[in-house]
Amino acid sequence: MLKFGVQDTVEGGLSLFEGSQVAHRLSTIGVAAIEVSEGLEKNGAHHIKKNIESIDDEGYYALWAKEVKKVVDIPIILVGGLRTYSAMARLVEEKYTDCISMCRPFIREPDIVKLWEKRNDRKARCISCNLCLERILHEKRVECVQEEMLANNL
Repeated sequence: MLKFGVQDTVEGGLSLFEGSQVAHRLSTIGVAAIEVSEGLEKNGAHHIKKNIESIDDEGYYALWAKEVKKVVDIPIILVGGLRTYSAMARLVEEKYTDCISMCRPFIREPDIVKLWEKRNDRKARCISCNLCLERILHEKRVECVQEEMLANNL
């Protein structure tokens, strides 16, 4: 399995067409699945979007995943701001992707999948503030700053 930046956001960088061709080649040499992500970027952490407020903000690599899926015969995994079970289910049903990947929602709610089994209309509580990533970088701790603030009534 490989996380692959299928498109760069720097001038002269890898285009989606080129990234799709590389993904196809990877699929023919033994890569079992590809998680579609962003490649080289102008600003560090550009690919980690903030403020995912609506369902329309979710799955910001969905179109890229759909393009890669057209040229490979292996599972495609979508990451990128996914917070709502219904959005994830729709992206799989509409063949944008085969699988879903998340990071920040699991930092805030490690049991989110179990919660969705009981009530799948509930949005993940992650607000995509990215303060968890700052904490990881500067304090070497993996935890949600929002949860800490709630616990301390801030």
